[in-house]
Amino acid sequence: MKMLVNNNGYGGVGAEVNLPARKWYNPLSWSDLEVSVFVFVFGALPYVNTLFNAFVYDDNRQVLSNPYIHSFAYLREIFTTNVWSYVGAQGVTNYYRPMMTFGYLLCYQFFGPLPYGFHLVSLLLHAAAVLVLFWVTEKMFRRRGLALAAALIFALHPIHTESVAWIAAVTDVELSLLYLLTFWFFLAVAREKGDVPSGRSWGWPRVSS
Repeated sequence: MKMLVNNNGYGGVGAEVNLPARKWYNPLSWSDLEVSVFVFVFGALPYVNTLFNAFVYDDNRQVLSNPYIHSFAYLREIFTTNVWSYVGAQGVTNYYRPMMTFGYLLCYQFFGPLPYGFHLVSLLLHAAAVLVLFWVTEKMFRRRGLALAAALIFALHPIHTESVAWIAAVTDVELSLLYLLTFWFFLAVAREKGDVPSGRSWGWPRVSS
C-alpha cells in the first residue's frame, strides 16, 4: 500500500511512500480510520467502570441542586455569572466556568438527574482528547509509531483519573480536548514562512492502493 505525503509535512501533494504490509496485529499498517477508531476505544476502555458511579462531593451542588441546568431559559445566567451565582455567591467568587455548566445543561436535558449520562460524556470527551492528541503528534512528527505511543500513554496515565471519574472535574477534560483541537486546526492550516493556504486543505494523508 502507498500513501501520498507532503515533503514539508503540512499537507498537499507530495512524495509517494510505501507503508508496511497490512497486518491485523500491526497498527502501523492500518488505515487512518482504523487507527483512529482503535485509539478512541483504547482511550475509553479504562474508564468504562465509571459509568456505574454516583454523584459525589461537588456534583450534588453543581448538578442536582443547580437550577441553571434544568432549562435553556438560564443560558444568560450561565454565560454571564459565576458558577455559584444561583446560591448567592455573585460578586464573591471569580469561579467562571460557563462551558462546564452548559455541558451539564445538555447532559441534564438528555439524561435527566442520572449520573450515568454525565459519566458517559466525561468518558467520551477523554477518548476524543486521546484521539486528537494522536492526530496532533502524528501531524507534528510524521511518525505514526511515536504518535500512537504518545496517545496510549496519555490514555492510561493515572493523572487523568480524577478528571474523568469525577463529574465536577469535567473542566479539565474539556480544556484538554478544546486546546488540542485548536492546535490541530492551527497545524492543519499552517504553512512555511507564514504563507496562507490556497483552497480547503486540512493535511489529511491520502491513501491509494
